Amino acid sequence: MPTFISLTHEVAALLTNYELSFIERTLKRFPLGITLTQLWMVIDEVWEELKCDPSVSDHQIAAFYSHPVWILNALFSMQDRESVRNREEFARFAKSLAPSRIADFGGGFGSLGVMLTRSLPEASITIVEPNVHLVARAMLTGHERVKFANSLSDEYDLILAVDVFEHVFDPCSVVLECSRNLRVGGCFLIANCFEPVMKCHLDQNLHYHFSWEHIMCYLGFEPGERVAYGRVYYKVTAKPEFERVRLIIKVSRLVYPVLRLLPRGKFFVASFIFNLFRRL
Repeated sequence: MPTFISLTHEVAALLTNYELSFIERTLKRFPLGITLTQLWMVIDEVWEELKCDPSVSDHQIAAFYSHPVWILNALFSMQDRESVRNREEFARFAKSLAPSRIADFGGGFGSLGVMLTRSLPEASITIVEPNVHLVARAMLTGHERVKFANSLSDEYDLILAVDVFEHVFDPCSVVLECSRNLRVGGCFLIANCFEPVMKCHLDQNLHYHFSWEHIMCYLGFEPGERVAYGRVYYKVTAKPEFERVRLIIKVSRLVYPVLRLLPRGKFFVASFIFNLFRRL
């Protein structure tokens, strides 16, 4: 179902002429509202326009993630019913844990962070986002317990990473980096989309679609319940098995081209293969 995105005067006043022009021009292309698939198409157009190379983290990639298309993406996620419903589920799960310290890693414009303040009025919430837009800072006005930070710098009870790891060049290293700031017994709520729906979902990461949960086990986590389209991982040890992680990644890359072509039973076959290596 299309989502009609409204651009308020308050938000428009915080945009540059270029940002405002891009968003208004894009919205005119979809006068009846924009679907998620159409939004992905627009994001792909920007990727191609900037000639981004999925194998190189360079200034083109930096320009891509600074492009106003991500303001449009934030507006969509704040107004799209399904996106809001997913964040509400994440917030409900967080409330059930009653954590004192929460980090939203790669939290973008902070809409989930603000939602968490309503569910957890006593919690301290850090949104880890290196490049914070004025619109994002304005959203946090009046929410003193939510702050933006360039990196994790505390020990947290709960870390969330929603639609993050499919975009980064070394997901396992980033998980390890986050894990150092998560207490043993704490939760990592991760929602990934390792599928080629957009060009910025890096090709070299797509194999994690089948192996992510197995790799998380060797990174010191125990898979838990599903929350919306994400999964909870409980940190059970501070001593990840690096050699096993490297082995599973190699196997994952090797078998992915075959697994993705199977007509059915993909995850069953993947689990059988990775469980064999867990016994070695």
